[in-house]
Amino acid sequence: MKIAFIGTHGVGKTTLCFELAAALKRLDLSVDLVKEVARGCPLPINRNTTRDAQNWILHTQVASEIELAADFDVIVCDRAVLDNYAYMVHAEGRRPEIEPFIRHWLESYDLLVKVPVINAPSFDGTRDTSV
Repeated sequence: MKIAFIGTHGVGKTTLCFELAAALKRLDLSVDLVKEVARGCPLPINRNTTRDAQNWILHTQVASEIELAADFDVIVCDRAVLDNYAYMVHAEGRRPEIEPFIRHWLESYDLLVKVPVINAPSFDGTRDTSV
C-alpha cells in the first residue's frame, strides 16, 4: 500500500507522515517513509529552482517509491509526484511530454491526502515561506 500526503510546504505533511507511520507500525505492518526528496536535491530549489532541479526531484521521488515498495507493506510518502509536478509547472510552465507519466504514476497511490493551508508556512531552514 502506498499513501502520500500532498500540499504546499509548511502545512504539516511531514508530521502527519510520521504519525501515520507510527500508527501503522503499531498494527504490526512493515512501514517506511519516503521523506521529502527536494531537501536532498543538490541543485537550487524554491524560487531559484531550475528545470534540472525539478527533474531530479521528480525522478528521485519515483525511484525512492519503487525502492521502498519492494520491501515494505506500506510506504508513506511526504509528497507525491503531483506535488513535484506542481512545483515544476510553477517554475517553468507545463511539460505536456511528461503529463501522461504523471497521470499514470498517480494511479500507483492507494490514497492521496491533501493537507490544507491553515496557517502561513513557517521557515524550516530549507523550504520557502512564500504562500
